[in-house]
Amino acid sequence: MSGFAFSQPTPNQYTEEITELQTGSIEQIQQRIYGFFLEIVRRYTPEQVIHQFENLFIRYEQVDDPVTFRSLGQIIFFNQETEFRNTLLRCCYILINNWRITSNYRYTHLLIGLFSDPSIAQPTKTTKLKTLRIWLQNFVNSPDYQSLLLFLGRPSSSSQSKTNWSDRFTSYLLTSQYADLSKPVEQRQIADALSRKIKKQFKFDLAMYTARLGRKTASAGTDLQSNSRLSSQSKPQENPTSLGDSILNLVKTILTRQGSTSYKNLAHQFLEQLKGVTFQEFKQKFLEYLDLPNYDAEISELFQFGFVEKITQFHTSCDRQIVMFGLIQTTCKRAIQLLTIDEQKNPSDLFYFLLTRDNPMPLVIMLLKIILLRRESRLHLETCIAELIKFYSQYPEDECRGFVNFLDILNVTLAIYEDDTDYSIVRMTESSETTTDESDTDDYRVFSIVKRPRPMSKNISESLAKLSQKKKSTS
Repeated sequence: MSGFAFSQPTPNQYTEEITELQTGSIEQIQQRIYGFFLEIVRRYTPEQVIHQFENLFIRYEQVDDPVTFRSLGQIIFFNQETEFRNTLLRCCYILINNWRITSNYRYTHLLIGLFSDPSIAQPTKTTKLKTLRIWLQNFVNSPDYQSLLLFLGRPSSSSQSKTNWSDRFTSYLLTSQYADLSKPVEQRQIADALSRKIKKQFKFDLAMYTARLGRKTASAGTDLQSNSRLSSQSKPQENPTSLGDSILNLVKTILTRQGSTSYKNLAHQFLEQLKGVTFQEFKQKFLEYLDLPNYDAEISELFQFGFVEKITQFHTSCDRQIVMFGLIQTTCKRAIQLLTIDEQKNPSDLFYFLLTRDNPMPLVIMLLKIILLRRESRLHLETCIAELIKFYSQYPEDECRGFVNFLDILNVTLAIYEDDTDYSIVRMTESSETTTDESDTDDYRVFSIVKRPRPMSKNISESLAKLSQKKKSTS
C-alpha cells in the first residue's frame, strides 16, 4: 500500500526483548509512532490513514510499519496507560490538523467515530488486546475524549435539541485548550483555528440576522406588500442566540448607551492618563474606570470585600512603582478572575450573585471594559468562561437560564466590539434632542458590515512552535 519504506530502527531499539523502560526510551517509542502517522498522513489517502489508525489503536493488528506496531506493544507491555493516552491523543491531533489544512474535514468525524466501535467493549483472552480495550474504554469516559469531541464542530440548529446547550459555546472551550501550554502543539493549533472559525461564523450570522430583522422592522407598517415579498423570496436568517427577536434591541442598547463616547475611546483615554502614575494610583483609577454598578446593600458589601478591597490590596509591594503594561495586564487578569471564578474554578461569589439579578448587562460591560484595556486579557477571560461552562453544563438549560443568557449577551457584545465587524446605528426620525435616549430604541436602525480579515503576520504553527520551545527551555 505504502510504496515506500519506513526507516529501520537501530539494533535493540523498539523490540519486545526490552525488559525495562530506560530513561527517555518512552519518548523514543512515542516519537516512532508520531513519525509513522506524520509520514502516512502526507502520502496515504485519508481512508488509508484511518485504516492504519484503526488497525493499530482499535484492533491491535499489524500496520505498514512493524516497528510502530511493536512500539505500541511495548507501551501496553509496561502498563503505561497515561503514555498510551498521550500518544493516542497526539496522533489524533496530528491527523486532524493535517486534514484541516487540506480541507478534509469529514475524516475527522470518521476518525473520532472509531472510538464508538462495538469491539472496544467486547471481552478477549488476548492479554495485550484486553489491556488496550480497557484503556480505550477509560479514554472514552475521560475529559480528554470530551475535548476531542469539540473538534467535530458546532452543532446545527436542527440538532441542538439532541445536544447539550453548552455545545453552542464551544469556542470558549477550544480557546481554553489553545491557552493550555501543556497540550500538544497540534491540538493547540486546531483548537485556535476552529475557535476563530466558530467566532467568525457567529459574527457573520449576527450581522446578517440583525440586518434582516432591522429591514423587516423598518418596512413593517410602511410597505406590507414589499415586506411580504421580501419574506417569501429570501430564506429567513437564523438567530445565532437564544435571546429571541429582542436581540436587535439588545444590539441597539449596547450601541446607544455609549452616548457620545464609545467604550473603546473610554479605554484609550484611560490609558492616556496613566503616564507617570504609580501602581497604587492606577488601582484606584481602575476601579473608577470600571464604574461599578449600584446594587442593593448585600451586593454592594460583596463588591466592597470581594472585589474593591482585593484589587486595592493586589501586589501592594509594587504600589510605589510607576505602572507599566505588565502590571496593567496582571491587574486585568485578576479582576476578570474575581468577577468570574474562584480558586477552585467554580463560579465566584460575585459572579453567582450578579447572575441572580435579572440584567447581566452590567457584568458584561465591566468585562468588556477590562479587555479593552489589554487585548491580551481576552484570552484569560475566555478561559475563565470555559471553566464556568464546564461547571454549568452538568445542569439542564432550564436550570441555568440566567447563565445561558449571560453567555449570549457576552457573545453579542464581544462580536460588536471585534475589529472585523463594523456595527453602526443611525437614528431614522428627527429629534430636537442632542443626547441619545437609551430607553427609546425603536427610532434607530442597526447597520452591520463584516470586514475582510487581514492576513496574519505570523504563521500560527511557527508561533506555537516557538512558545513550545520556550517552555521546554525554561523547564
